[in-house]
Amino acid sequence: MTVILAGLPPLGGYVSLVKVVFMLVLVTPWLAILPWIHHDVARVRGSQTQWTLTVLGGGVVGILVWLLWPVYFVGLVVYLLLFAAVVAGYVVWRDARVGPGDKMISVIRARGFMLRGKGVKVDVVERVKIYDDRNVLVAPPDPDTASVPECETYNSVQNFLASMLINRASEADISPGSQQSAVIRFIVDGVLSVQPSMSLIESDMLIQALKPLAGLDPEERRRPQEGLLSLDFAGKQIEIGVTTTGSTGGQRMQFRAMHEALRTKIDELGMTDDIRKRIRAISGAKSGLVVVSGRIGSGVTSTLYSILRGIDAYTKRLVTLEARTSADMENVTQTVYGDAKKLPAALTAAIRRDPDVIMVDACPDAETAELIANAAADKLVIVGVGAVDTFTALALWLKARGDAGAAMANLRGVLCQALIRNLCPACRQPYRPDPQLLAKANLTSSQIERFYRAPEGDRVDEDGEPIVCPSCQGTGYIGRTGVFELLEINDEIRQLVIDKAQLAQIKAACRKNNMQYLQENALQKVIDGLTSIQEVIRVTQQGKKKKK
Repeated sequence: MTVILAGLPPLGGYVSLVKVVFMLVLVTPWLAILPWIHHDVARVRGSQTQWTLTVLGGGVVGILVWLLWPVYFVGLVVYLLLFAAVVAGYVVWRDARVGPGDKMISVIRARGFMLRGKGVKVDVVERVKIYDDRNVLVAPPDPDTASVPECETYNSVQNFLASMLINRASEADISPGSQQSAVIRFIVDGVLSVQPSMSLIESDMLIQALKPLAGLDPEERRRPQEGLLSLDFAGKQIEIGVTTTGSTGGQRMQFRAMHEALRTKIDELGMTDDIRKRIRAISGAKSGLVVVSGRIGSGVTSTLYSILRGIDAYTKRLVTLEARTSADMENVTQTVYGDAKKLPAALTAAIRRDPDVIMVDACPDAETAELIANAAADKLVIVGVGAVDTFTALALWLKARGDAGAAMANLRGVLCQALIRNLCPACRQPYRPDPQLLAKANLTSSQIERFYRAPEGDRVDEDGEPIVCPSCQGTGYIGRTGVFELLEINDEIRQLVIDKAQLAQIKAACRKNNMQYLQENALQKVIDGLTSIQEVIRVTQQGKKKKK
């Protein structure tokens, strides 16, 4: 017995403290990289469960082998090989799914991964003041205490929002594209402008950072969400509506600058004095129907609101029926019906309250048309219709009502509009118009000395540096205005329509009634130097394509 006890190792010899500490040190990188892979795999749209279990299982197996292997250093080698194989497998898998700029080395550089130590700091640049959905100012991160990725994400948010505002974008869109990139689109003065793309990883970080600011759930990546935030830029506060959706390709976020969405003063719409006077006379009547038409995005809602605002809301009871309100109208009862199928019931309820004026933003079916036509017998009704010109809008109204006599009985006028861009006064260029072009427009060279157009080609200074107009950011246009045509209904035109006269005969009667067509109204703005003939052609050709 004494011999056996003498052969045993001394007390405490079963465990080496040095080996235990060494093991804990080498296990730390595995514990550190596990949560990073868990979050990163979601950004590249992989299976979090699969990869988390793979990395976790690989580490656990490696540690068990290390502990149970009779030779300590052989177990260490097995653990390191298993750890390296799992991590390398993930890196190879993720890099095959992303673009060149999102490879592992790019992510380390861009996001500061493993660079959170002392002496590493990213300057935070605040270009736009951001207020969240509760209108609370969002403070920028402190570079001395915040992580590198946090600071760089904040800067990315700042750069994107500032770019949107500097370019005067009324709408913006970040959506998944091809080759692991996100497509950035701006709508500037109604025209699509494609911006430089960013990686899906960067766009996902941007969207995830903006979600909580807009009052959205960052964990919800698929279902649509709507939120709101405010920006203070150059002393002007702007509300931004934010919408997110998700798909297998990634997340999409859309922005809408609310200050661009609506105008409610009729004098600001761009109408000629003659059309404005006629519209005010028509909308000042006690009864009748006014149809306001235009393509989607042509400002019909602004005109509907502006006509309504021109009516005294203190002496008359005003009611609106809208799928969705675009602005709050003082002393106006605004009814949201939502689904188009619910409009007839909502309109019936509104008529029973006996208002003086009813505004309806659409006429989707025959039942609604009948209610509108009947109400117009003793009330003023203003209705919105999607159409490219007044004659198309009139035809749509006749079709909806079914009975030409009933449709025309109380119809007082049909207004149609489009939006054209204003030339930038700072960089517009004068030129002599082509005589043949003038002849097509029934103008002569003696009448027109010059037209104006946007700058053509890239402009450079004496040193060869590009010149970008600070007002319009090089687009040549700044802001938009409306062009209109008004088909005012008199007894002659009413009877021609009821009798199903030829369109040419109806147009001749309209001409006799001093009607000016949309293109003529737009051409007058070209003569006045407000827009270009190229812009008028763009808008009117777009209308013809839609009509087909």
